[in-house]
Amino acid sequence: FEEEVPVCEVIFASFQGGKRAESRIAQVIDQDIDMIIIDEAHAYFSENAISFVMQLKAEWRLWVSGTPFKAYDSGMFNGETDTYRFTLQDVLREKASVEKKLANGELCDSNELRYTEFPNVQILVADYPEFEKDELYNEENLSMKALLSNNDGIPNYPDEINGLLDSLLSTPHRSALTMEGREIKYPVNPQHVWFAVPAGKDDTNKQSVAAAISLETCLNNHELFNQRFNPLAIRGDKEEKDVNQHIEKSKRENKGTVNISCRSLNTGTTFPDMNVVVWLNETTSAAEFWQTNGRIFNPKEGKETVTIICYS
Repeated sequence: FEEEVPVCEVIFASFQGGKRAESRIAQVIDQDIDMIIIDEAHAYFSENAISFVMQLKAEWRLWVSGTPFKAYDSGMFNGETDTYRFTLQDVLREKASVEKKLANGELCDSNELRYTEFPNVQILVADYPEFEKDELYNEENLSMKALLSNNDGIPNYPDEINGLLDSLLSTPHRSALTMEGREIKYPVNPQHVWFAVPAGKDDTNKQSVAAAISLETCLNNHELFNQRFNPLAIRGDKEEKDVNQHIEKSKRENKGTVNISCRSLNTGTTFPDMNVVVWLNETTSAAEFWQTNGRIFNPKEGKETVTIICYS
């Protein structure tokens, strides 16, 4: 007996090349497609992207996103039958429910037990230190872009950056990474930390990630941080494996890490060892906020709590 093996053609294509006639995605416009899958769909809810996807002759379209806020705003979905939203709050609610069952001696299946692997989450608010230099402030508050600016890699305000780092870690004070003197539900135990920073400003226009470079320089010279953490400025040439290798190397040295990112690697990456995010960059994007915080939410044995620190 001979059985014909069905053939499935899977085409991987990027939206970036959609306008080029010879691009892979342009070549599928006239084909009959069973299903098109749009991954990280929150990045493609512009009018142009939506119209491009809709012109593809596909019987099914699957829009995949871990942060589906724009899907609801787009009007494409009614939110009842077309999309399904399972949020961080849902994960934590299921986790609490399963742990309560276990405490009462009830049996739980393997799917339920998966929720117990996730860490608890706490969001804390810290205050910026005050500086005397007026140029570091704008109408809203402290300008982190100005504070973390540099000139050809040399920080413009090293003393003030050190003051910010002092406020993060100095144990005699109510610092953000130790929370001394504060009543909080879970102790903050920074091991591998993600700093979300603005792009910053390089006066020579050589570096587009000036803030990360300024922080990396000052962290290396800070008396408290350099004893406990190895810093890494995540630039465009860094990949997920580079960050995890940096973490593994630091663990062998019995040190933690501070990983400084201006929106780099904050989507679709996995860093199981990270357990703290410090927001030194204000954002009005819910997708950016949760995508960035998601970098530390990966389960790992022994990681009971993750902490998100935002500045008022």
